Amino acid sequence: MRVNSKHVLIKIFPWLLTCMTAMSSVHAAELQVIAKGQGHAPSSVNISVHEKSLSADVKTQENSSSVARYIVVGQAPSVASYRGSIEGYASTKSPTTGKLDMRSAAAIAYQNYLKNTQAELITQIEATLGRGVTVTGQMQVAINAVVVELTATEATKVGKLTGIESISKDRTAELKGSQTVTDASLVSRSGSKRKHSRPLIADAKDISELQGGFTWIKANDLWQGVAHAKGTMGEGMVVGVIDSGINPYSPSFAVTGGDGYTVTNSRQTYYGVCDPKSAIYDATFPCNDKLIGAWGYSGIENGSPVDKNGHGSHTAGTAAGNVVFGASLTTKLGSTITRDIAGVAPHANIISYRACNENARCPDSAMLAMIDQAIQDGVDVINFSVGAVHGSDPWVAIDGKAFLSAMDAGIFVAVCAGNSGPDAGTIWTPANSPWVTAVADGSQHVIYKNSLVEMKGGDTPPPEGIAGEWITDSYGPAKILDAGLLGNTYCEKDKFTTKFDGAIVVCRYKPEVSSEDREAATFGNGAGAVVIVARKENSDKVPMGPGFLLAIEQEKRKVVITYRDGQRLLAWLDSGAGHTAKLSGTRPVIDPGLADILAYDTSRGPNKVATSVIKPDITGPGKGIFAAFKEGYAIEYGTSMASPHIAGGAALIQSIHPDWTPMQIQSAMMTTSTPWVRKPDGIRQATPFDMGAGRLDLERAARAGLLLDETRDNFLKADPYEGGDPSRLNLASLGQQSCITTCTWQRTVTSGQDITTHWLYQYTPFISVTPVYFSLAPGESQTITFTVDMMHTPADAWRFDQITIKSLTYGVPDAHFPMAAFSASSNFSQLSGVDIVAETDEGHTTVSGLKARMVTDAQVTSYGPQKPTQFSDTISFEDNDYGWYYYDYTIQVPEGAKRLVADISQTEAKNLEIYVGEGTEVDFDNYSYASNNYNRSDQYLNVPVPDAKTIWIAVRGYRDGNPPTFSYQLNVAMLSESSENLTVEVPSFVPAGQRFNADVHYQLPDSEAGERYYGAFAMGTDSDHPDNLGAIGLNFVRK
Repeated sequence: MRVNSKHVLIKIFPWLLTCMTAMSSVHAAELQVIAKGQGHAPSSVNISVHEKSLSADVKTQENSSSVARYIVVGQAPSVASYRGSIEGYASTKSPTTGKLDMRSAAAIAYQNYLKNTQAELITQIEATLGRGVTVTGQMQVAINAVVVELTATEATKVGKLTGIESISKDRTAELKGSQTVTDASLVSRSGSKRKHSRPLIADAKDISELQGGFTWIKANDLWQGVAHAKGTMGEGMVVGVIDSGINPYSPSFAVTGGDGYTVTNSRQTYYGVCDPKSAIYDATFPCNDKLIGAWGYSGIENGSPVDKNGHGSHTAGTAAGNVVFGASLTTKLGSTITRDIAGVAPHANIISYRACNENARCPDSAMLAMIDQAIQDGVDVINFSVGAVHGSDPWVAIDGKAFLSAMDAGIFVAVCAGNSGPDAGTIWTPANSPWVTAVADGSQHVIYKNSLVEMKGGDTPPPEGIAGEWITDSYGPAKILDAGLLGNTYCEKDKFTTKFDGAIVVCRYKPEVSSEDREAATFGNGAGAVVIVARKENSDKVPMGPGFLLAIEQEKRKVVITYRDGQRLLAWLDSGAGHTAKLSGTRPVIDPGLADILAYDTSRGPNKVATSVIKPDITGPGKGIFAAFKEGYAIEYGTSMASPHIAGGAALIQSIHPDWTPMQIQSAMMTTSTPWVRKPDGIRQATPFDMGAGRLDLERAARAGLLLDETRDNFLKADPYEGGDPSRLNLASLGQQSCITTCTWQRTVTSGQDITTHWLYQYTPFISVTPVYFSLAPGESQTITFTVDMMHTPADAWRFDQITIKSLTYGVPDAHFPMAAFSASSNFSQLSGVDIVAETDEGHTTVSGLKARMVTDAQVTSYGPQKPTQFSDTISFEDNDYGWYYYDYTIQVPEGAKRLVADISQTEAKNLEIYVGEGTEVDFDNYSYASNNYNRSDQYLNVPVPDAKTIWIAVRGYRDGNPPTFSYQLNVAMLSESSENLTVEVPSFVPAGQRFNADVHYQLPDSEAGERYYGAFAMGTDSDHPDNLGAIGLNFVRK
């Protein structure tokens, strides 16, 4: 849509906030191009999954004859998303339950329809290529797609066929929910000074004595029964785990658990290799009434569902593994750790879906096939501890769409938030999808401590509670020495002049000293054990504390302690002489004081794709989780381990409340969670971008009185790229990316109780809630309005809070809503550009709806208009196997240039990006600005010129989602300050938050029809702040 010069079209792209908030001023000048239009393919042989290319195994050599899998998505809706748009086929959604029933006549008929259309498509592909093709997968339920083996050249031809929505090469993600951490990374942690920890001995006589992550989230309370609900351990629930498969021989998945309970198969049927009626039935695979199904993928070990990695067995055991008494593992140093363990829902049934190989590689095609199969099998919950770092748009990405289908089918989906913290904006895909529950990683009360004990000597009392968590055996008593007092503080190689004769050596950490060099300096000189003192802050200036310590198995006796504990230890070693100590060896202990501390690397918000949707949603225990493995047991950590705690919890909640929808279960968990979670330093309060609503408390969640629900249609309408507003989704969180003086949300809550409940807003400064008081009869709903006054929050900063609605009804817990609101100086950052169609070379227009903080003496600076330099190039994937390709343009910054415009105005592509950086060398990891919304092509930047004499601009296109060959036009302009051809009038005084207009008068001398010009204006509140409100780009098209 375009408008004439008297009106404007304001394009609002909320996900561009990070790039666009940098806008404040720009200039215009002649453009001097040093080099242009040089095409480049990826320079490395393998593109990491971290790359935006999403092509983890794409080779860079030109080889159009190599065969690879391609996912071909049809235009017809999937079974789960079909709503009756095709004549003769009814909607697949049940009019009574609102859920998908794969046994219904409508679902069966429509699935057969899709199978027929896919068969026709395959025939059409074969006719086009003149040969038969290998079809490795067909999906109709979560997504309408076929997986076909093609060459790159053939994929180009197939992409031109009618009825195809997209064709993309099968990418590969990695299992990174649990990580192997090296010594040099220093992601370990020590206990602080605590006196209330106690040893944890595996001698439980019954389930009431069990301890673990499941008890920290109070699953055991639901086992016993809460309120009027009968106790449940997940009986009759089916937990689907999409991961690396399962170890079917583990006691965690036997038909009878250690508590003597024999699981029954409530479905009275089996799935996958467990189904005798199935073509893939495997009589050698030990299924039972606990493990009622297992699926493999044809491209992974010939379809075997057996776990060769361990990750899938661990997550399955954490979510729904049996009670196992006396589970033990032997460490690399020969010591044994024994635990009594259980899954969160230990009596639930399990269906395993293998989508990842033994090397933790997970093809998209496998993951989509398993999501599709899980929906067909009708599982109650899905755990998905897999993700990719690239953060693709869930409204476009096929995995995001598939999980939306799962939610719409009535399946609760728990997803790991990712392990890319502590930086902001690091939520993984698909955890960034509003319709899944993204889980952060926090500590539990069971800690694997490796302590310094029996400390003697010195002139001062020895410190207590010096402990780390690296897993070793015991050692000592022995001398303990400070390496700093020996002239080698950091234990650098070849700098000690003495032998240690079995002493324990204390080294301070320095990243420049490798683990190998530290070991050579210490163990190579006869040390019996090494204690490493962590830094006060990591390289990103994040305070280090207990959240940096992890239970990681070691091959030598060494342990990391926190900086605070290290200072106490070093002060003691600096006093007197004759110091001795013993390393206790790793022992599980119960220490509630070290629980609810976030892991240092758990991914943080904001959600880059939809900033107004708070992610993560909730926190679960993910540190030191003892569970089944590919053989025996393992202690693992990460958001992969936190996620199945929430999945298992959802199974228990659904067992108690079978009529609750997936989003209602999510809301019950969030509004009743424990918000008192600390940052990794163990001191500061975590924010909603760290923890979501808080740590899961199942006992309270089962008694939730306020439920929030949302639908598939509303999720689709909230797509910010299509003008939707995700902040209006009826979620149990309150996020807003741009608040001018105030922000308002509306949420509709429904009673989750069978009695009338009464509610009162608990006052929070500068936040109002209406109604302040309300009552809800069973099944009744109430719309609540939340308003926050942001005038007391510094400009351009986030405000975080937890807004509490207090329950006045006995036995019904309070409800709280996490809030994250950005205090913006103006709403200019939401305007990616104002498009103006100029009928003549002179005119005026009005930009309306502007808002800002109080303006007392308005300042306006105009830039341009400037005619751009245009670059037209063509990217082709016809005769190569590249995953992506780019052209770069090196430009000399003109004198006086203040703003840069880069705009892709013409292209047939659907997946293009713009990057801008300083200098002459293109670097997609280090750049100044980017417009890189995944699977979008109308990219636009109007930003301050980088502080450099020379800049590069790169346009990168992808094979995925694009035509095989496409062209684009890139318009580049450098804008300088000028009021000759552009003047902007605004009120000199504007009260805070009041909407106002800007009258724009422009001249486009000698302009001709079809030509483009670019300008901008910056605005400030007063003469001391001439541009603090930001800038608005103006895009002129001469009619």
